[in-house]
Amino acid sequence: MDKTPEQIKQICIASIRRKSRNLEKWKFTGLFDDLEKSQKEIILNSNVLEKGESPIAYTFFSRDYWNLLTTRRLIEIRNKTVKFVMGKEIQSHHFGDFKNTKESDRTTIALLKTNGEKMNFEIETGDASMVMIYGIKYLEIGHNEIKHVGN
Repeated sequence: MDKTPEQIKQICIASIRRKSRNLEKWKFTGLFDDLEKSQKEIILNSNVLEKGESPIAYTFFSRDYWNLLTTRRLIEIRNKTVKFVMGKEIQSHHFGDFKNTKESDRTTIALLKTNGEKMNFEIETGDASMVMIYGIKYLEIGHNEIKHVGN
């Protein structure tokens, strides 16, 4: 049975919460429902969401540069340029130096698509990196196999 976007969102959030810590220390990243109203409006007014797609988590570097993890894909807006990768298109990933908080509060992750295209996205390092890492793993594995994420 297919899950609704709301069910997918709640399962993914539960997975992220199980793997995350020190939420109060995250600088750029969080769960979409907890995002401050002005930033939430920037994302929603960008019209990047498709019908039936729900936002799960974000990394908000500035009003012109942010990532959004949804129930279907990872989206990046940078200077009005939109790029995205569908979860079902992710063949493999490299999460960069996500633990290195001393040198930078950001790292680049690489996602290899099934068509061979490599896509880079920037995420916050440290504890906050778990949001995008486990969210992407959830999308990569597929909604029906959530029990295997992180194992």
